[in-house]
Amino acid sequence: MSKLTYILVMVIIVLALAVVALNRQLELSTSQLGDSQTQITNLHIEINSLSQNTFWTDGHDQIVPKEGYLFGSLPDSFSVLLQYTANTSISTIILNNTQYARFQNNENYTPYAIYNGSKQDVWINVSDGCSGYVFIQKASNFSAFKYYPNIYAKYAPTETFTGDCQQ
Repeated sequence: MSKLTYILVMVIIVLALAVVALNRQLELSTSQLGDSQTQITNLHIEINSLSQNTFWTDGHDQIVPKEGYLFGSLPDSFSVLLQYTANTSISTIILNNTQYARFQNNENYTPYAIYNGSKQDVWINVSDGCSGYVFIQKASNFSAFKYYPNIYAKYAPTETFTGDCQQ
């Protein structure tokens, strides 16, 4: 075997080994891509299954003491269905963080929204594109009350900021 033939045979062997290694890498990459696509599909299914999940329902009355109130955060990218019954008329007050600080300090504030009544069934959408909102629920005269919550959250992200986050 001549020197040139030997070199050509070695080059062919090296190229064949490189092709085998590249094929193995391609198989691994294809497998990883398939796994990633499965994960994305599963995530999509999980997000779709959040179309309306229970946020707060514990199956029995909450007793709120005199001068007390309930506090809740409105999660970013979710609409919240606020359903409840109470044994007296209560106010559900939607506040941004600054308004809540003013409420806590007994300062004047203008809430984003107020819902009054002993029974409520309202969608709150301000947090769809903004995480800066909370709600408080209190009796108008800060008396004690019984409260039966049935609150749902629905995944509903927006393409733009909403509410205070627009500024």
